[in-house]
Amino acid sequence: MIDHRVRMQIVPWDDIEFRLAAEHALDAIRATGVGVDSEQAAELLQSRLRDVGFLAATVEAHRTVDEALAQVSRFVVRRDGPAEA
Repeated sequence: MIDHRVRMQIVPWDDIEFRLAAEHALDAIRATGVGVDSEQAAELLQSRLRDVGFLAATVEAHRTVDEALAQVSRFVVRRDGPAEA
C-alpha cells in the first residue's frame, strides 16, 4: 500500500476552529480512499471548508518532482483567500 502524505500550512495557524476544521476535513477525505497527496484531495478540502462556513477558504497544492515520487504534497490552506501578491 502506498503511504500518501500531505504537509499542511494553515493560515492563520492561531485560528483553532479553522485549523481543526481543516484537519477533520483531511481525515474525512483520507477515509474516502482518495490519495491525500492529490489535486483532487486539495479540491475536496477546499470544498469541505467552504461547506462548513469558511466561504473564502482556499487550498494551494505544491509538489516538487521528489515529493511526487515520494507521494507527498504540500497544501497551503488559507482561511481568508489567496495571499496578496
